[in-house]
Amino acid sequence: MRREASFRELVAWQKSMTQVEEIYRETRSWPAEERFGLTAQVRRAAVSVPAKISAGSGRSGSAELRLHLSIAHGSCCEVQTLLEVGHRLGFSTAQNFDELLAASEEVSRIIRGFIRSLA
Repeated sequence: MRREASFRELVAWQKSMTQVEEIYRETRSWPAEERFGLTAQVRRAAVSVPAKISAGSGRSGSAELRLHLSIAHGSCCEVQTLLEVGHRLGFSTAQNFDELLAASEEVSRIIRGFIRSLA
């Protein structure tokens, strides 16, 4: 990535921001008693993905960018697990879960490819 390029131009950041919006929409219908539990946790994990991508892109070296991308990838895995927990507990329909999981897996693949491109 060119250092003068904005993180907003990164496909991984763009798609992860869309994922945040989708997760916030989905979790609005989750049980009220999960507001400070699973709902908050999946939202935090989702927000962490674009936040780490942008933080890494603002660092001075490729090693730091790779580290932040690796953390973002870990957050994607966390999102996927938390979405599955929500689905297994009956908070999400199969269709919504499948769509959110597919979107998260796509973001994860993009991040892994980005990491490989920096090696």
